[in-house]
Amino acid sequence: MWKLHAPLIVGLLSFITLTIWNVNDASACSFNCDKTPRLNASGFVSKKDGLAPYANGYRGDTPPLTIPEAQDAKIVIWLHGHHNPRRKEKCSKPGNLPPKSILQLDTMANTHVYYHCTKITERAEKGKNLPDDGIHYAFNYALGSYTLDRRDELESLVDNFISQGIEPKNIVISGHSAGGWTALLAAAAYPEKFESLIAFAPAFAGTKADRRQWAHTKIIIAEQERMVAKANTVKKLVFAFENDKYNGPAELQFIADFFPDTAQLIARKCANGHMSHRKDCNLDQTIDLINGFIFN
Repeated sequence: MWKLHAPLIVGLLSFITLTIWNVNDASACSFNCDKTPRLNASGFVSKKDGLAPYANGYRGDTPPLTIPEAQDAKIVIWLHGHHNPRRKEKCSKPGNLPPKSILQLDTMANTHVYYHCTKITERAEKGKNLPDDGIHYAFNYALGSYTLDRRDELESLVDNFISQGIEPKNIVISGHSAGGWTALLAAAAYPEKFESLIAFAPAFAGTKADRRQWAHTKIIIAEQERMVAKANTVKKLVFAFENDKYNGPAELQFIADFFPDTAQLIARKCANGHMSHRKDCNLDQTIDLINGFIFN
């Protein structure tokens, strides 16, 4: 009897489990869940009483912020990467969503993870931030401009949190790839507005092979590295991966060298290269590092 009906029983149990999960709220998922929240827009990653906006709760313009007990709340802002900086990112792409190591912070007392989905792309117009010298506007695009524009956009978001009563000391900016690079640029540009950042595989200007092929790429990378290496007191936790085709530990060593007192560079060798933050081969250790970094 068991062998005959096992598939039916397994299917029924799976249905019951999914039904219970959906009743509880399939979108408000902690780091122990099998799937991360399906986030469609900017907003908080889970539903909590009085907290708004919820990233799956609206369409169109982002609703105003509402944060209970704001003065004591800690906010972690997650910045996704860019698959192609010349095209708008899709918020719900799995690779853009916060990893488990960041989502677990949302389970901490009075700590909220906010997913920021940007629509910024690399600019095609000249005359803003970058010199018109035949290098910075190669291929009819302002190369690297999208990270500078994301940095400025992020400042407006941080200011919005501060205006709601969030203390700068309680704001953490975290991101992957171009999002991590944006966090580093932000630390140099307005360090008084947040206390710490967590960057996973920060990068913004193509692969190591691109740098060898295109001279202008090396010039632009060097310029933004100088921007990142501007004196500031923001604490930095940077994860770098040995087999990352963009920036590995060697390319990011300048951060640890320039900020010996405020930066930790964690070198890892995981099978997923640039996307190792999603399937972290040292997840438990990463969580311990992040929690110690933020809460101690």
